[in-house]
This record gives sequence, C-alpha cells and structure tokens, in this order.
Amino acid sequence: MNSYQYATSQSDDVIARTPPYSVLLRDSTRTAHQACEHAMDLAGALTGHAAYRSLLRRMRAAYILLAADNRLCDAEMLLGRPGSIAADLSRLAHDLGDEPADDGIANTLVLATEAEAIGSQYVLAGSRLGGRVIAKRVLEQLPGAHVTFFKADDAEPAQAWRGFQRRLDELGQSGQYDYALVRRGAEQTFDLIAQALDGRLRCH
Repeated sequence: MNSYQYATSQSDDVIARTPPYSVLLRDSTRTAHQACEHAMDLAGALTGHAAYRSLLRRMRAAYILLAADNRLCDAEMLLGRPGSIAADLSRLAHDLGDEPADDGIANTLVLATEAEAIGSQYVLAGSRLGGRVIAKRVLEQLPGAHVTFFKADDAEPAQAWRGFQRRLDELGQSGQYDYALVRRGAEQTFDLIAQALDGRLRCH
C-alpha cells in the first residue's frame, strides 16, 4: 500500500465512524429544540378561536423572515423540497382568512452560508411531523378551526421525514459542508421560531 492509499483509507475510516448529520443535529440541538417547544403555549392557544389565530399570526411572523432568505430557498432546492416555505405561507394565509401580512419585523435570522441554510431546513422539515400532532389537538379542542398549515402537504409525513434525513446524511458524507455551520443554522431557526411564539417578534 502506498502512502496515498493509506491516507485515503484513514480518511474513509474517520467518515465511516462519524455519526450521520441527522443524528448529530438531533443530539446537539436538543436544548434549542426544547426551548422552542416550550415557547409554544398550545394549551393557551386552544382556549378559543381568537387565541388560536394569534398563534398562527406569530408563526407567520417567523415564516415571513424565513421566506425572505435566499440562501434558505437554495437549501430547499438542494434538499429536494422546493417551495415548501412559500407553500407554508400560503397555508397560513388560508387559515387566517387572508389577513394582511405581518410587516415591520426586524430580521433576526442571519444565514450567512449555504451550510447554515441546510441546518435551517432540517428544523422546518422536522416540524411537519409535530404539526400533524398539533393539528389533531386543535381539531379536538376547537371544532371548525383551520389546520391547513399544521397538516402541511405530506401524505405520509414520517416517510417524507425519512427521505429528508437520507438526503441530509448524504450531504454530510460528502464532506462539502461544515457541520458546525449546519448546526448553527438549525439553532438559529429554532430560536427564531421561539421568538415568534413567545411574542418577541412584532406581529400585527
């Protein structure tokens, strides 16, 4: 074995022993994920239709900022989910009865690299699983409430999530993206949504 072959085999061994990006992100963003979940006062939102609409308006504040980020739109294409943020905004408009869009919101999300945008897309793709659970609770507590946004458009959300994870892990194996940046993008997105949910983003 020549020196080049030896170096290559070492590198391959390191890659083989590195956990997939989907596993790394799940573990390293757990605190940010939990903080985001705690920021959603679902019980309070289910006390009436007006409270539920307020929750939807807060969610829209976050999604407006996400939709404005060109890097995130590029990551959507890269991970095979083109237009999902735009579709989410359309579903929010439907559920809110086409109320005027939020404006005057300071952009607190800074996705400086494509790698960070990939981390952000990880958060949004994963949220679709939780959305189905939320939709079920809303319909149980508030008959007649609109849940188009939370139900999203995946016929089989678990299957779609597994497909997304495979694409994410393939990107990690490629070595093209710095994991620290991918993680930062995910954490920033969790924080942005938490800010919207607890009212730190200005909503109308």
